[in-house]
Amino acid sequence: MALNRNWVPMGSKIVRGQGDRHGGDGAEADSSGGPMPGRELEVDWPTLLVEAGDSETLAELRNNMKWWFSASDNQVKIVLLAKFDRVQDHIILEKWIEAPAPSQPGASTLIPDCAQVITITRDPGITNTDPLQFDHTSYIVSSSGALRLEFDHLFLRQPAAKGEGDIIISIQDLQAYTVNFWR
Repeated sequence: MALNRNWVPMGSKIVRGQGDRHGGDGAEADSSGGPMPGRELEVDWPTLLVEAGDSETLAELRNNMKWWFSASDNQVKIVLLAKFDRVQDHIILEKWIEAPAPSQPGASTLIPDCAQVITITRDPGITNTDPLQFDHTSYIVSSSGALRLEFDHLFLRQPAAKGEGDIIISIQDLQAYTVNFWR
């Protein structure tokens, strides 16, 4: 979409809670990014965060996600969780956004909402010694399909130019991601 000048990767950004300049609770994302202009300064919160866990449990990753939304005072818009399970040869991806609390229609209270879950599993017939273990077609992506990252959440504006729109990470790209991780 030719937006490389409008996006700043923030890497494994370390941040502190809202209004906390001298210590206190903080966190470090595994990867993050945000739009330029708007979120390019060191003190700015990213709009997209990735929390990945091999030894961390999915529950621990979800606690991290809740912290990011809460501490940023709704400035973080998407948190992607990636849970790696080497024993069962699968990866669970969860996309979290904030949505209005269902018990309070019309209220401005936002709560974390798991908007998409994708499970990527190695074909049960493929072993660790199989030459196809690093072939992307040896991995099955759950029926929820491609990963969608909403443009307005990432760039804090509606798509304006021709070709701008949600970022779609295809099933083939998810399979390639999985192969690269297991390698």
